[in-house]
Amino acid sequence: KGNVYTLGLARTGQGWSFRENGELVCGRDSGEAVGRLHRDGRNICFAYSFPDTSAPGLGRKRYFLVSDMSETRIELPEGISDVRDVRSWDGTVNVLACNGGRVVWICGGESHCLDLDGGLGAGDCRFIAAGDSLVAAVTLCTGMSKRTGFWTADGWKRLLATESSSSLEICSLCNDAPALRFAESLNGGCSLKKIRY
Repeated sequence: KGNVYTLGLARTGQGWSFRENGELVCGRDSGEAVGRLHRDGRNICFAYSFPDTSAPGLGRKRYFLVSDMSETRIELPEGISDVRDVRSWDGTVNVLACNGGRVVWICGGESHCLDLDGGLGAGDCRFIAAGDSLVAAVTLCTGMSKRTGFWTADGWKRLLATESSSSLEICSLCNDAPALRFAESLNGGCSLKKIRY
């Protein structure tokens, strides 16, 4: 019988709480959770942000990773402000952020710009665990349509992308699977068309 961990957001949109078996472990009245609650080995991890009070009015935020109840500030390169996901992987902090229409994967202090292959920008950006790899899944906006690209840190090359000419969109990504798995449906709706592995 295991413990149940939850990362909740305040109804007001500001603040978050981390609970173990329903009991409050920690939280803040301001700021927001970034990304998802996840495991790195045995450690329960999550990230959060709150406004940078040293630069009021500029919209800057400070980001922190909590791992095994130990908090570490995430140092970001200059110009990075739109953080979409944070994940600890083998003890290394990984960040997906948007910067001027580009998607940047920051890993262990190094920044790698992901090739959007003609995409006009990024929608949803998140990390998923697939076997022994951490994968970045990025929804690319290509005019009126969307498609999703997948990258791994192995050479920072795109692993694959959904078809740009198709009306199929990803409706579900399987996290913590032995390999990359996702389901597609027409326009991301509830009519399942394909499962890819």
